[in-house]
Amino acid sequence: MSTWQLRIVPRPGERLMSMNDHMDPLEKARRNAYWRGLAASAAKQADLPKGILRARVDALLTFADSVPRDSANYHQTLKPVIDGLGSRATYHGRRKAHPAYGLFIDDDSAHLDGPHITIGPPLPTLRNRNVHGFITLDITELED
Repeated sequence: MSTWQLRIVPRPGERLMSMNDHMDPLEKARRNAYWRGLAASAAKQADLPKGILRARVDALLTFADSVPRDSANYHQTLKPVIDGLGSRATYHGRRKAHPAYGLFIDDDSAHLDGPHITIGPPLPTLRNRNVHGFITLDITELED
């Protein structure tokens, strides 16, 4: 079994999405595309493998402040992140809409365990860089 760690740090001012956020559909689509692309770029830059048959993903979320948070709310961010790491691009008509890195064969429950989300201790120095928070993924290849 192999394990990889991937840190996904958004641009300054970009916030992790929560289920409590109220966004119009266009804003939600824009932010989903941003997180999908950021994850795919991070995986490419880290030169992660492609085509993993089964994996477990543990996500540690680190924020600048110590506000109490419900980890389940951050599936709103982790869904597009996993899609960006995933296996396929989706198509709307003839246009390729969502590129994916190809780390997993698929992100269904037969191929992916998780993401399991944990909120880590605050890191106040992030405020100095105008970073709301970031994601650290531990990706562990599982046996079939």
